[in-house]
Amino acid sequence: MTKEKFLAYLAETPYNSNPAIIRQMLDELLNTSLVASKEDLVPAFEKGGKVALVDNLTVDADIVITSNTELDMNGKELVAADNHSGWYMLKADNAELVISGKGLISAGNSEKAIPVTATNGAKVIINDGEFACKGDLQCVYANG
Repeated sequence: MTKEKFLAYLAETPYNSNPAIIRQMLDELLNTSLVASKEDLVPAFEKGGKVALVDNLTVDADIVITSNTELDMNGKELVAADNHSGWYMLKADNAELVISGKGLISAGNSEKAIPVTATNGAKVIINDGEFACKGDLQCVYANG
């Protein structure tokens, strides 16, 4: 849940907003880690729970997700830097990762970055979005 989604609901229903829905939306908003920089991304994934991007981000190293996480791409882009140093952009390791929000997760011009990987019994659920990789690499990969 992002502030924009909450405000859109209020704007669309100014005279008949349901207090129960508003309460639920506020609870979700307050329990969502809003990520506006790559420095905020790793701590948000370490915490787990709900994570929402509020800006386009470029990452230059692997991000390992070990806590169950729901990632709301919020229409944003998560792209590997050209000099991305690892094989994985987002690597779910023995955790569940749910991706939604119609954004883009892309290896960019990186020679080897795989956008999304599941390892060691992890589960990745993709509800929507776009995934892009370079050459013959996999965009979504499962290992184990």
